[in-house]
Amino acid sequence: MALSFPRDWPDRAPLLAVFAAALDAVDPEQAVRTELGQRPFDGPLTVIAIGKAAPAMARGVPGTNRGIVVSDHVEAVPPGFASYLGSHPIPDERSEAAGAAVLAAVDEASGPILFLISGGSSALCEVPAAGLSIGDVAAVTSVLLRSGADITEMNTVRKHLSSLKGGRLAERAGSSPTRTLLISDVVGDSVDTIGSGPTVPDPTTFGDAAEILERYGVRAPATVIEFLTAGVESRQSETPKSPVPGHEVTLIANAAVAAEAAVHAAGDEGIAARIATTRLEGDAETEAAGAVAAVTDSGMTFFAGETTVEVTGGGVGGRNQHAALAAALILDGGDDGVRFGALATDGVDGPTDAAGAVVDEGSIRRGREAGLEPIAYFHNHASHPFLEASGDLLRVGPSGTNVGDLWVVWRP
Repeated sequence: MALSFPRDWPDRAPLLAVFAAALDAVDPEQAVRTELGQRPFDGPLTVIAIGKAAPAMARGVPGTNRGIVVSDHVEAVPPGFASYLGSHPIPDERSEAAGAAVLAAVDEASGPILFLISGGSSALCEVPAAGLSIGDVAAVTSVLLRSGADITEMNTVRKHLSSLKGGRLAERAGSSPTRTLLISDVVGDSVDTIGSGPTVPDPTTFGDAAEILERYGVRAPATVIEFLTAGVESRQSETPKSPVPGHEVTLIANAAVAAEAAVHAAGDEGIAARIATTRLEGDAETEAAGAVAAVTDSGMTFFAGETTVEVTGGGVGGRNQHAALAAALILDGGDDGVRFGALATDGVDGPTDAAGAVVDEGSIRRGREAGLEPIAYFHNHASHPFLEASGDLLRVGPSGTNVGDLWVVWRP
């Protein structure tokens, strides 16, 4: 996997190496091929692959099958498979068209159905519940993304506005033999949260969804409020609470696998390395500051998971870039050579072309020399242009996988 900075940084080559190794370790095609090689699922199959890793996951299925791939980027899919591009992180008409095609494929399946689910599925593939529009779902999603709600909270709401999430997709399969393989981008790997759990039972309720909107002050469209109220009052069917008989769900890759590969790659570079946590979550700014302060040993220390950002400004950035700029402000002017790196493993951090950034004690100075005031850019949540000016952005393009975020503090 090729990663790059806007300028040449020879001293950062080990960071590129460990991040590349982390991405290679969670290669979706190989993960699916290995799982089905060890525990076959006899076909021919109808394959439903949804998420940022969907094309590669579909390619890992052996044999001649039929299927649908829904992703956020163009990538090779198996011969005869239909390919759809959905919208991420906010669903739109493309997501709805993909969702309709998925439901049709499940309805038409005459044999076993293999579901391949990865991060990004919640937005990329959607069919709103009866009485709601894709615009309703998009409006709620947009506000939640800026609210500071975590992924579990967001997906609780999404499940209760959908015709395919929260176990409804597996329920739709009826008596067809079914199996799900998952790649997790969720802290703790809760299977009902990954992709909003389209094929697994949902432990959350309409009441939970309504409470989350109230807690974050989300002003949802009237149709959404009416729909959730009807659900709370048992005038709408709840999401399935019991598993589909015989349906098997297997997790095949997650952030821990990526972090472990990064540690091994650091060792190959002659650098001591360790994992601090694979359950990184919370506010990106706070967690970045905590990570920099907590690491006192020399070597590389890795943090895996997914943080959140409550966006209050109108700038452009992403949670990893925001974390990196927060770290840069702490490291500014130091002389101990500490570097902080933050990578979105899907290759896309927020609505930008960057996967994250690597910063050091000179990042703030370089930004200032380009005429940018770091505090103003930080508070406006405009990390992307500042880190572009400082030369610290990390780019890879859509990686074809998604296991959350990987951070590193490298202290020489």
